[in-house]
Amino acid sequence: MSTHIRFYPIVLQDLNKPWEQMLHTGYNVSFPAGSVITGVGRSREDNRIFFIRQGRVCLSHIAANGEERILMYLGRNCMFEETPTQHDGMDCIFTCVKELRAVSWPAKILNANFAALHPELVLNLLCSLSRKTRIFSGRLCELHAFDALGLVCRALYSMYLHRDEGKSPVPNLTQLELAAYLGIHRSSLHLVMSKLREDGIIGAYSKSRVEILDPDRLLACALSGRGKEKKRGDDYERQAG
Repeated sequence: MSTHIRFYPIVLQDLNKPWEQMLHTGYNVSFPAGSVITGVGRSREDNRIFFIRQGRVCLSHIAANGEERILMYLGRNCMFEETPTQHDGMDCIFTCVKELRAVSWPAKILNANFAALHPELVLNLLCSLSRKTRIFSGRLCELHAFDALGLVCRALYSMYLHRDEGKSPVPNLTQLELAAYLGIHRSSLHLVMSKLREDGIIGAYSKSRVEILDPDRLLACALSGRGKEKKRGDDYERQAG
């Protein structure tokens, strides 16, 4: 299994680029940062699907106790809200991280006639849904298999792996947003990143750039299992404290 399979990009982009050919048939919409978009409470007939032209949204799951868990971020050329077109009662929401510019269609366009006219777009939508499902599965396994050190190292190595060639990784996330995505407290993220800096594995971290100084050691930490990694993570927190 290649490292590309193990490490998905945190912010997904260009999953549904073939849908650009349909943009002239939809409605241009925009939402300010912080807006919540959800199909919860609407029937399938009233739902809409969206194609991101500019901006970013995060997909969150709302538990029965009201706790929110961020599942993934979607950026340019990605569709969202496509799942509620087939199933009612979804308990997920999309929040605009940045000002969002998108194109929207009524969910009812996804019918047999559309599939006959645009089989390549239906196939693309199926492929993107399959990829999201694999990411959901991977995220669930990670949250149960790794401690704070393992989760942080996996996220940072994913940024390194999916960077533009010859350039430093661009997180596109603040440390607070990264902590929320990983499901850890921001103080735990700070402690782990401080020790990684002391050990010369990473350098400065900002929303626009992160320095990965020793990718091999970072990968070794990222691939470690909970058994050994848990103790190492505890050691990191004690040493950093």
